[in-house]
Amino acid sequence: MRLLVDTGRRRIHADFEVLDVTVEHVRDDGSLTVRVRAVSTLEEFDVASPPTNEPRLFIWLQDVDVVQQEAGEANGRWLFADLGEMSIEKQVSGPVRPLAQSTLDELDARDAERAAHRHEDEAWSEGHTHVAMTFLRLKGVGM
Repeated sequence: MRLLVDTGRRRIHADFEVLDVTVEHVRDDGSLTVRVRAVSTLEEFDVASPPTNEPRLFIWLQDVDVVQQEAGEANGRWLFADLGEMSIEKQVSGPVRPLAQSTLDELDARDAERAAHRHEDEAWSEGHTHVAMTFLRLKGVGM
């Protein structure tokens, strides 16, 4: 990534999904190297060649060094320490694997919860605006 940035190029990942993670190496200090196999769109661009907006999915592998954070509220959280070279396995199209019905149900439930919160926020905002406008009208009448 540093090489890309140094040359004025960027890489976009979208539709990111981790397929599997394998522990490759455990060090004495507790840090790990894991091999991540994932699928995402990959597009590199710069000023002369902007993103094409024609997403292409690739399955790819990358070794990642991780360390465990031991302090603060996020105790036990794993952080990236170093990213290895990425190698592209193959280009794919469509869903890589079907989602389980339980996952689809969970996503639907989250969407419904977000919609309910959005509705509550809009109702509160409308009520607050109505109260403020009524107060301003009453102030204008001479009260």
